[in-house]
Amino acid sequence: MLALFFSSFAVYMHTAAPTLAFGDSGELISAVSTLGIPHPTGFPAYILSGRIFSMVMPGNPALRLNMMSAFFGALTVSLLFLALLSSMKDERDSILRYFLAGIISALFIFSYTLWSQSAMARIYTLNSAFCAGALFLFFRYREDGSPRWLYMLGLLTGLGSGLHLTFILLSVFLWLWLLASDSKNIKKWLGWTLFFAFTGLLVYLYIPIRGSKEVALRWQEITNLKQFFYYMTQRQYGSKMATRDLDAYLSFFGYMKDVLLRELSPIALVLFTAGLVTGFIRKRSSTLLMLSVFLANILVMGLYGNYADLKLSFRYLIPSYAAMMFVIAWLFCDINSYTRNPRNTVLVASVLCATMAVLALPVNSHEASKRDNYIAYNFAKDILSTLPAGKATLFASGDNLIYPLAYFKITLGMYPNVTVMDNTDTIFKESKPLIEKSKSNQTLHNVLTALSDGYPDIYSATMIGSRLFYENPWGLLYRITPEPEPAQDWQWKTFPLKGITSGPAVFHDFEEREVVGTYLYRLSEYYRGRNDLKMSEALLARSSIAGYDSVPVLAGVAMLYSFSPYIDNYFKKAEALYLQAYKLNPANYSLVFNMGSFYGRMGMAKNAVYYFERAVKLDPYNYTAKQYLAKALEEMRMQADAQEQAKQAQQHYESGKQLLAEKRLDEAMVEFVKDTELFPELGRSYFHIGLIYSMKNQIKNAIPYYEKSLKKEPMNAPALSNIGLCYIRLKDYKKAADYFEKSLAIDPNQERVKKDLERLRQFLNQPEP
Repeated sequence: MLALFFSSFAVYMHTAAPTLAFGDSGELISAVSTLGIPHPTGFPAYILSGRIFSMVMPGNPALRLNMMSAFFGALTVSLLFLALLSSMKDERDSILRYFLAGIISALFIFSYTLWSQSAMARIYTLNSAFCAGALFLFFRYREDGSPRWLYMLGLLTGLGSGLHLTFILLSVFLWLWLLASDSKNIKKWLGWTLFFAFTGLLVYLYIPIRGSKEVALRWQEITNLKQFFYYMTQRQYGSKMATRDLDAYLSFFGYMKDVLLRELSPIALVLFTAGLVTGFIRKRSSTLLMLSVFLANILVMGLYGNYADLKLSFRYLIPSYAAMMFVIAWLFCDINSYTRNPRNTVLVASVLCATMAVLALPVNSHEASKRDNYIAYNFAKDILSTLPAGKATLFASGDNLIYPLAYFKITLGMYPNVTVMDNTDTIFKESKPLIEKSKSNQTLHNVLTALSDGYPDIYSATMIGSRLFYENPWGLLYRITPEPEPAQDWQWKTFPLKGITSGPAVFHDFEEREVVGTYLYRLSEYYRGRNDLKMSEALLARSSIAGYDSVPVLAGVAMLYSFSPYIDNYFKKAEALYLQAYKLNPANYSLVFNMGSFYGRMGMAKNAVYYFERAVKLDPYNYTAKQYLAKALEEMRMQADAQEQAKQAQQHYESGKQLLAEKRLDEAMVEFVKDTELFPELGRSYFHIGLIYSMKNQIKNAIPYYEKSLKKEPMNAPALSNIGLCYIRLKDYKKAADYFEKSLAIDPNQERVKKDLERLRQFLNQPEP
């Protein structure tokens, strides 16, 4: 067990992030440093454990908690080994038991999720250690029936009940199984079990104690039971529950398939399936328990979250992956029971586990590693370091930005001159007065309020897109001013861009891809400002590749394409990226609204109406969306009327040509006249009216219509030629020759006109008798 612990700890430390990462990392580090209150459910076990690690571990504040994640990742592997050992108590060959528990636990070291979460400050390895510990105590109780294991399981259940929903699910299944299979003893020891469970729950006194204090990081004030239960039950996330439609569920299960195949290679999933088949024959109840644990986490994640949560849900599935390991271990035990040859079982298990390791290691070692990855740290620093030394106001939102900013401002105590306005009201609470005054959570309304109240130097992390003020590019930010300012580009010269355009290549996970894509398309704007259009276009393409699954990046690049007519096929490129983003998340209001605006600018009113209608459906109380929808509907009606008129006009014109071909001259004349009344700016029917008069030998009537046709279409060579023919009939040969020459100047390939002009010249050049 110690060998497993130290070897896994060494692996995880080798690939650990040198500083903070994205996601909850910056928030959790700040909560530990201030003994604050992070997002629900508060994770007091993590905060207190992190406080201890912060006091004894070396390095910067982020690295200390990264080391804690590595520690609990290694502890997970060790506890899994003990749990597997206890779960195979029916296997008579003790050497085989130890071998199977050891090799499967060693394989689990390199599983994608545990490895990736052991490299950064997040709660998931502590949660996985709790899950592995609960499984160990559960199987140990089944092994010898001693109540001490039951009491420890009760204590662990209490301690971890607010750690993560996945641990609660696992605990529920374990306790239900114990109640169903050993109810007599459970009832006998229920009192002490509950005592230890409630003792574990006492750790949650941390929440009301610290929640009632003025601490630097306090997600929510907690001074009474109502606030406490609101916080602990995560009521503020209620809007994320059961929001997926059929297409979204299909996407979810498709993603689940991909992450399960990735975790330890497809072979692991095949062995798990085979283990379920043999398990239902030989160990039905235990197999059913593991299948329930495996499926429950997946199904619960299906009921929770939006698109971003979907892309990050793989890290919630560690209990499911642990259940897979148990079923695979029992499969090898079943193989041994069938063959009665431990050596062959060892050989089969060794070959299969080695194959899984060979397939998984190249991918997982690259994608799980955070070694030399400074992107999150540099992202926050690049933003804060470019703000003026005096007081500045920064409007920002989103975990990728707010949590790294919290690390600098709260943990490191840097940049006290910067006031962060977070309209989503998560960590930074300075925006509350603005929100109360503007009565809105929208950035636009609060920026306008800040401008009117005279807030100093206002910046925004995203383009707001308002005509009420100017948004001047400022590195990764936009400087908000009442009047336009000269372009600034010095900020980009201070950015290291390590891991983005310089330094060693690092793998970018979902959260990093979004930030890297943002860097690249904002850098594209910088080069466009310097008139380096080739570099600007190349960076846009790189941004869409880096952020291929990030809705904000794809939408941002699409918007830049839509305003770049110098780029070949700029419309198609913009539209393709918008549609790609829409396919990823059709419930994103900002995206849908911007798509409506895009199609509106391009004159495609019908498409604009569709997306503005979607925007209003997503946000029924948004007045701006309703205004734009009304405007798009009016434009669509105007386009429909114009198309109908064009259709009618085309009918008259085509009908006139058909009648003319049939020599029904008077009827054709009526149709051509109607066409000129509907579309007087077109020369086509004037030409044909002149032609009809010519055919009727009404030459003096024909010429004015040919001339009207020429006023509309000065390059109409046939009209010029026909006027020349009219003047021949009127015996004005000089004018006829002039019109033939003008016609041939436009189209020199008119052989008949050439011959007529040649005969006219010969006639005009004859000497008078």
